[in-house]
Amino acid sequence: MLQKFFKILLLILLLQLPTRSNAQSLAAGDTSAEDMVISYNIEIKTGLNRTSIAETYNGGNKTVFISKNKTRIRLLSLMRIESLFFLPGADSTIHIYQEKESAAKANPRKVSLSNWQKLNLKYDSAYYKPVAGESKKILGYNCKKAIIYLKDGRTITAYYTEAIKPLRAICEPAFASLPGLALEYTYNYKSGSSTYTATSIKREMINPDIFLLKGKQPSHLRL
Repeated sequence: MLQKFFKILLLILLLQLPTRSNAQSLAAGDTSAEDMVISYNIEIKTGLNRTSIAETYNGGNKTVFISKNKTRIRLLSLMRIESLFFLPGADSTIHIYQEKESAAKANPRKVSLSNWQKLNLKYDSAYYKPVAGESKKILGYNCKKAIIYLKDGRTITAYYTEAIKPLRAICEPAFASLPGLALEYTYNYKSGSSTYTATSIKREMINPDIFLLKGKQPSHLRL
Protein backbone atom coordinates (compact mmCIF):
# COMPACT_ATOMS: atom_id res chain seq x y z
CA MET A 1 0.00 0.00 0.00
CA LEU A 2 2.79 2.43 0.92
CA GLN A 3 4.65 1.60 -2.27
CA LYS A 4 1.53 2.27 -4.32
CA PHE A 5 0.98 5.60 -2.59
CA PHE A 6 4.58 6.67 -3.19
CA LYS A 7 4.02 6.04 -6.90
CA ILE A 8 1.18 8.56 -6.69
CA LEU A 9 3.59 11.10 -5.22
CA LEU A 10 5.99 10.47 -8.09
CA LEU A 11 3.16 11.04 -10.54
CA ILE A 12 2.76 14.49 -9.01
CA LEU A 13 6.34 15.19 -10.04
CA LEU A 14 5.61 13.80 -13.48
CA LEU A 15 2.90 16.42 -13.82
CA GLN A 16 5.72 18.93 -13.68
CA LEU A 17 7.70 17.39 -16.53
CA PRO A 18 7.94 18.67 -20.11
CA THR A 19 5.03 18.69 -22.54
CA ARG A 20 4.94 20.01 -26.08
CA SER A 21 2.40 22.77 -25.36
CA ASN A 22 4.14 24.44 -22.44
CA ALA A 23 4.75 28.16 -22.73
CA GLN A 24 8.47 27.76 -22.04
CA SER A 25 10.67 25.76 -24.43
CA LEU A 26 13.04 23.04 -23.31
CA ALA A 27 16.05 24.76 -24.86
CA ALA A 28 19.11 25.45 -22.76
CA GLY A 29 18.37 29.17 -23.00
CA ASP A 30 15.20 29.01 -20.89
CA THR A 31 14.70 31.76 -18.35
CA SER A 32 15.29 30.27 -14.90
CA ALA A 33 15.34 31.46 -11.32
CA GLU A 34 18.54 32.85 -9.82
CA ASP A 35 20.74 30.61 -7.65
CA MET A 36 18.66 29.65 -4.63
CA VAL A 37 17.39 26.85 -2.41
CA ILE A 38 13.62 26.49 -1.93
CA SER A 39 12.17 24.12 0.67
CA TYR A 40 8.57 22.90 0.68
CA ASN A 41 6.65 21.03 3.37
CA ILE A 42 4.43 18.20 2.15
CA GLU A 43 0.98 17.63 3.65
CA ILE A 44 -0.97 14.52 2.66
CA LYS A 45 -4.71 14.08 3.15
CA THR A 46 -6.22 10.65 2.51
CA GLY A 47 -9.38 8.66 3.17
CA LEU A 48 -10.11 7.32 6.66
CA ASN A 49 -8.78 3.88 5.77
CA ARG A 50 -5.40 5.30 4.75
CA THR A 51 -4.46 7.37 7.79
CA SER A 52 -1.25 5.36 8.28
CA ILE A 53 -0.07 6.42 4.82
CA ALA A 54 -0.71 10.08 5.59
CA GLU A 55 1.18 9.73 8.88
CA THR A 56 4.11 8.20 7.01
CA TYR A 57 4.42 10.93 4.39
CA ASN A 58 3.15 14.00 6.27
CA GLY A 59 6.01 16.23 7.27
CA GLY A 60 8.03 15.16 4.25
CA ASN A 61 10.06 17.75 2.39
CA LYS A 62 10.72 18.78 -1.17
CA THR A 63 13.88 20.82 -1.71
CA VAL A 64 14.74 22.54 -4.97
CA PHE A 65 18.38 23.48 -5.62
CA ILE A 66 18.98 25.91 -8.50
CA SER A 67 22.40 27.01 -9.69
CA LYS A 68 22.73 28.54 -13.15
CA ASN A 69 21.66 25.80 -15.58
CA LYS A 70 21.55 23.01 -13.00
CA THR A 71 18.54 21.95 -10.93
CA ARG A 72 18.03 19.22 -8.36
CA ILE A 73 14.65 18.32 -6.83
CA ARG A 74 14.95 16.23 -3.68
CA LEU A 75 12.05 14.41 -1.97
CA LEU A 76 12.49 13.23 1.61
CA SER A 77 10.06 11.16 3.70
CA LEU A 78 10.19 8.52 6.41
CA MET A 79 10.10 5.82 3.74
CA ARG A 80 12.73 6.98 1.26
CA ILE A 81 14.87 9.76 -0.17
CA GLU A 82 14.90 10.39 -3.90
CA SER A 83 16.29 13.08 -6.21
CA LEU A 84 15.73 14.22 -9.76
CA PHE A 85 18.69 15.92 -11.43
CA PHE A 86 18.39 18.21 -14.46
CA LEU A 87 21.94 18.70 -15.70
CA PRO A 88 23.36 20.28 -18.88
CA GLY A 89 25.16 18.05 -21.33
CA ALA A 90 27.97 18.77 -23.76
CA ASP A 91 25.40 19.25 -26.53
CA SER A 92 23.62 22.02 -24.55
CA THR A 93 20.61 19.81 -23.87
CA ILE A 94 19.34 18.97 -20.40
CA HIS A 95 19.89 15.42 -19.14
CA ILE A 96 17.56 13.95 -16.50
CA TYR A 97 18.65 11.50 -13.82
CA GLN A 98 16.61 9.73 -11.14
CA GLU A 99 18.51 8.75 -8.01
CA LYS A 100 17.18 6.76 -5.03
CA GLU A 101 19.46 7.96 -2.25
CA SER A 102 17.91 5.65 0.35
CA ALA A 103 18.93 2.56 -1.65
CA ALA A 104 22.52 1.69 -0.73
CA LYS A 105 23.30 -0.08 -4.01
CA ALA A 106 21.06 1.90 -6.33
CA ASN A 107 22.71 3.74 -9.21
CA PRO A 108 21.45 6.93 -10.85
CA ARG A 109 19.14 6.15 -13.75
CA LYS A 110 19.26 8.34 -16.82
CA VAL A 111 15.85 9.07 -18.33
CA SER A 112 15.52 10.34 -21.87
CA LEU A 113 13.59 13.49 -22.61
CA SER A 114 11.35 11.55 -24.99
CA ASN A 115 10.37 9.20 -22.16
CA TRP A 116 9.50 12.16 -19.94
CA GLN A 117 7.31 13.52 -22.72
CA LYS A 118 5.58 10.19 -23.31
CA LEU A 119 4.72 9.98 -19.62
CA ASN A 120 3.08 13.39 -19.85
CA LEU A 121 1.14 13.31 -23.12
CA LYS A 122 -2.12 13.40 -21.14
CA TYR A 123 -1.10 16.80 -19.73
CA ASP A 124 -0.36 18.45 -23.08
CA SER A 125 -3.35 20.78 -22.90
CA ALA A 126 -2.87 21.97 -19.32
CA TYR A 127 -3.63 25.67 -18.83
CA TYR A 128 -4.24 28.04 -15.94
CA LYS A 129 -6.71 30.75 -15.00
CA PRO A 130 -6.07 33.41 -12.35
CA VAL A 131 -8.57 33.67 -9.51
CA ALA A 132 -9.43 37.35 -9.25
CA GLY A 133 -9.24 38.92 -5.82
CA GLU A 134 -7.71 35.90 -4.07
CA SER A 135 -4.16 36.03 -2.75
CA LYS A 136 -2.07 35.26 0.33
CA LYS A 137 1.36 36.03 1.73
CA ILE A 138 3.88 33.20 1.84
CA LEU A 139 7.29 33.89 3.37
CA GLY A 140 6.64 37.59 2.92
CA TYR A 141 5.83 37.30 -0.79
CA ASN A 142 2.47 38.36 -2.18
CA CYS A 143 1.10 35.29 -3.95
CA LYS A 144 -1.79 35.27 -6.41
CA LYS A 145 -4.13 32.30 -6.70
CA ALA A 146 -4.47 30.35 -9.94
CA ILE A 147 -6.19 27.14 -11.01
CA ILE A 148 -4.35 24.86 -13.43
CA TYR A 149 -6.70 22.73 -15.52
CA LEU A 150 -5.75 19.32 -16.89
CA LYS A 151 -7.57 17.87 -19.89
CA ASP A 152 -8.80 14.88 -17.86
CA GLY A 153 -10.77 17.25 -15.62
CA ARG A 154 -8.39 17.34 -12.66
CA THR A 155 -7.02 20.60 -11.29
CA ILE A 156 -4.02 21.96 -9.42
CA THR A 157 -4.53 24.96 -7.16
CA ALA A 158 -1.45 27.18 -6.99
CA TYR A 159 -0.33 30.37 -5.28
CA TYR A 160 2.51 32.07 -7.14
CA THR A 161 4.64 35.17 -6.69
CA GLU A 162 5.74 37.36 -9.57
CA ALA A 163 8.71 38.52 -7.47
CA ILE A 164 10.61 35.30 -8.27
CA LYS A 165 11.16 33.88 -11.73
CA PRO A 166 9.73 30.41 -12.37
CA LEU A 167 11.99 27.39 -12.72
CA ARG A 168 12.91 26.00 -16.10
CA ALA A 169 9.99 24.40 -17.91
CA ILE A 170 11.76 21.05 -17.85
CA CYS A 171 11.72 21.11 -14.04
CA GLU A 172 8.21 22.39 -13.33
CA PRO A 173 6.29 22.62 -16.62
CA ALA A 174 2.98 22.25 -14.81
CA PHE A 175 3.57 25.86 -13.80
CA ALA A 176 5.32 26.97 -17.00
CA SER A 177 2.63 29.44 -17.99
CA LEU A 178 2.55 31.10 -14.56
CA PRO A 179 4.30 34.50 -14.54
CA GLY A 180 6.12 33.61 -11.34
CA LEU A 181 7.19 30.86 -8.95
CA ALA A 182 4.56 28.66 -7.26
CA LEU A 183 5.13 28.80 -3.49
CA GLU A 184 2.12 26.66 -2.64
CA TYR A 185 0.18 24.15 -4.70
CA THR A 186 -2.33 21.38 -4.11
CA TYR A 187 -2.76 18.36 -6.34
CA ASN A 188 -6.06 16.50 -5.96
CA TYR A 189 -6.54 12.81 -6.75
CA LYS A 190 -9.22 10.23 -6.02
CA SER A 191 -8.01 9.15 -2.59
CA GLY A 192 -7.04 12.57 -1.25
CA SER A 193 -4.72 15.48 -1.90
CA SER A 194 -1.10 16.57 -1.56
CA THR A 195 -0.18 20.15 -0.67
CA TYR A 196 3.31 21.60 -1.06
CA THR A 197 3.99 24.83 0.85
CA ALA A 198 7.25 26.77 0.73
CA THR A 199 8.86 27.04 4.17
CA SER A 200 12.12 28.77 3.26
CA ILE A 201 13.81 30.51 0.36
CA LYS A 202 17.56 31.07 0.48
CA ARG A 203 19.31 33.14 -2.16
CA GLU A 204 22.85 31.90 -1.89
CA MET A 205 25.73 30.28 -3.72
CA ILE A 206 25.28 26.50 -3.78
CA ASN A 207 28.06 23.98 -3.24
CA PRO A 208 28.68 22.44 -6.71
CA ASP A 209 28.86 18.99 -5.07
CA ILE A 210 25.07 19.18 -4.55
CA PHE A 211 24.69 18.41 -8.25
CA LEU A 212 27.03 15.41 -8.34
CA LEU A 213 25.38 12.03 -8.89
CA LYS A 214 25.71 9.20 -6.38
CA GLY A 215 29.21 7.78 -6.16
CA LYS A 216 30.75 11.13 -7.06
CA GLN A 217 29.70 13.13 -4.01
CA PRO A 218 32.27 13.62 -1.22
CA SER A 219 31.47 11.69 1.96
CA HIS A 220 31.32 14.86 4.06
CA LEU A 221 28.55 16.45 1.96
CA ARG A 222 25.45 17.24 4.01
CA LEU A 223 22.09 18.34 2.57
